Amino acid sequence: MAPGFPLFLLPDNVVKSVFQSMEVVEQMLLSMVSMRTKKIVCSLNFPSRKISLGTCAPCELEIRFYSIIINVVFEKSEKEDAERELLEIVRPERVRFNAARKVNYGIVESVSCQWENGTFKVRDYIDHFMEILNHDKIDE
Repeated sequence: MAPGFPLFLLPDNVVKSVFQSMEVVEQMLLSMVSMRTKKIVCSLNFPSRKISLGTCAPCELEIRFYSIIINVVFEKSEKEDAERELLEIVRPERVRFNAARKVNYGIVESVSCQWENGTFKVRDYIDHFMEILNHDKIDE
């Protein structure tokens, strides 16, 4: 028997309920696992306020919710020490995902993860996040 929780053996309404009980950050990360998880996350109708894209080193996508700020940073190793210059990264080597949320009395909770990128281009990530957030344009 394979280890783990057999999520997709559950009825569809239960699977959606499981996703709804997760934090936004967990939902966003899971949306990148498969087309099925992406479809489920798209159906949750995220209330994002603003999406902006920084084109200087480091190239990053910022997604703002009411209480959470998420930065998706695209890195290419030869530009590690680059100054704040215009940067063209078509296919990043690494992607960092940082999320921060203010909680009681201004204390910040944060979560970070990173992964080595395979075939995704920066445009693929932008399109993916805009689709799951039901956002039709980059605000800045």
